[in-house]
Amino acid sequence: MENHGGDSKDFKNLDEWGELYEEDGIKVDFSHLLLPKRRKGFDRLIFIPEGLKIQQACDNLRFPVGTDFENRNLDEVVIKNDRDSAKGAYAIRVRNRVNADEEMKNPSANDLLRRRISGITLLERIQYERKHFKETGGRGFLDYDVTNLCPGSRIAGGYVPGVHGGGGWGGINIWLFGVDFSDDSLRPRVVVA
Repeated sequence: MENHGGDSKDFKNLDEWGELYEEDGIKVDFSHLLLPKRRKGFDRLIFIPEGLKIQQACDNLRFPVGTDFENRNLDEVVIKNDRDSAKGAYAIRVRNRVNADEEMKNPSANDLLRRRISGITLLERIQYERKHFKETGGRGFLDYDVTNLCPGSRIAGGYVPGVHGGGGWGGINIWLFGVDFSDDSLRPRVVVA
């Protein structure tokens, strides 16, 4: 990451994130934020404030969240994240798409790890959904045709979360996948951090 003053597009994006977090009663401070280097095609900036937790992010969504976790707190279920808001605010860049990366279809979480490809965490994916939902006025969900594997997070028992949007019931589902499971419709979002 570099200390990046940002351009007008980044400043507008950060202002929008500030407004979104304000709606959720979360104060944000961008003054010491390090932005990831720009990389061609990675135009979506996702900002995570210091201390934001996964369950808190889910509770702030304006729609239902179904999970494979039997109503357990997601912060207890997810045991590892590649990036951690407890250590401070941060930003990532991903491709600005409704469905997860087409060119990344079919790798397992372990394949991505071996190839040293950084993928989105569950918290980052939830916040991307929150921002997308606000931008579209609630008229659509991310990943309604595929499931977004979140290899930046790990769940006890050797699992990785995946998020599927919509499904006709007006919410998102968070499912579990084995670290070696792969499928054409299971795709990560590559992250520039």
